[in-house]
Amino acid sequence: MPRVVVLMDGYGSFQADYMNEPGRQQVFADFREVLAQGRGVGVNVVLAADRLGALHTSIQALVSRTLVLRLNDDAQYGMLGLRATGLTAQSPPGRGIDPASRKEIQVAVLGGSPRIDEQARAVERLASTMPRGGPWEAEAIPRMPRVVGSREVPVEVDGLPVLGIDGTTLAARGFDLERPILIAGQAGTGRTGAIAWMATAIRRRYPHRALLHVTQRRTSIGALPAWTASFVGASAGDDLLADWGEVLDRVAEGDSHVVICLENVQDFGASLADATFVQAIKRARRNGHLIIGEADTQGWVTGQLVAEIKGARRGLVLAPESGDAQMLFGVASARMKRAEVPPGRGIWVDAGKVAIVQIPSVDNELSPESGVA
Repeated sequence: MPRVVVLMDGYGSFQADYMNEPGRQQVFADFREVLAQGRGVGVNVVLAADRLGALHTSIQALVSRTLVLRLNDDAQYGMLGLRATGLTAQSPPGRGIDPASRKEIQVAVLGGSPRIDEQARAVERLASTMPRGGPWEAEAIPRMPRVVGSREVPVEVDGLPVLGIDGTTLAARGFDLERPILIAGQAGTGRTGAIAWMATAIRRRYPHRALLHVTQRRTSIGALPAWTASFVGASAGDDLLADWGEVLDRVAEGDSHVVICLENVQDFGASLADATFVQAIKRARRNGHLIIGEADTQGWVTGQLVAEIKGARRGLVLAPESGDAQMLFGVASARMKRAEVPPGRGIWVDAGKVAIVQIPSVDNELSPESGVA
């Protein structure tokens, strides 16, 4: 059986990010299982950490051998059962102690030079001499793309319109039109692009269904080709009811199913003048029509339509902060580092299950007005 060696540098950062982070704990549990059972099936793990305390006690118990290189804190040697090591600040890189034998060691340096750039060139030369396609050559691990175009995803997945790229399978995943959908996130996370994509995805899958866009504010997606009609401005709700009220009062069947996309949903229901529109949207939902609402995360705290859509416990949160998923859906999820998250990256929650997704961009289909939120 060929051996597999897993090398992990900076282990402390991995443990801090995965051990107790909601939504990531299973990854850490799987890694711990590899440490516990891997040797028996030919999988060996090598960890590098800057101090002993970086390893949780449950991980320390699974480490069969330790090599100690020069440490910044002399007290750390005592924690490893070493009293006098002979290692000082002047010890060369790679000098260390094997606690099992108490012998001093020197880690070999490829190229024989202490200079990092020369070591890097020596590694490159070694790599160029190794034949390609050998059993030692591991396949590259794919990563979720930062940008996905609409032409890069299929029209449907298992008969459903495409939501985006799933972070686990790195394949397209679909979404059904059975219950309301919430879209949340801070400014700049891609909320407007997400509602534009969902409308486009539904239009691609169901070309004969009506998609209605409603917003009281200036919008950059009013001219999106996916819309059957777009209602913009202070009277947007009344205008929609004048044209589509009778249709929304009928039970949705087949292509009579209407999709209503509410941009800045918190604006509706803020005044008594919106009462008729709010009640009409509630009836439309009960008749089987789909309601998709978009707002920043704080906008989903209170409101009549907010409660109607939020109650479905289904939707998308882009670049979620700690506690966002708990507040909106009642589930725990991993926090994303905003600086590292591209627009359109977020979590999709449906039936209590959480998945990381990348929402595609609508290629050349946004109106030429101001940028996307």
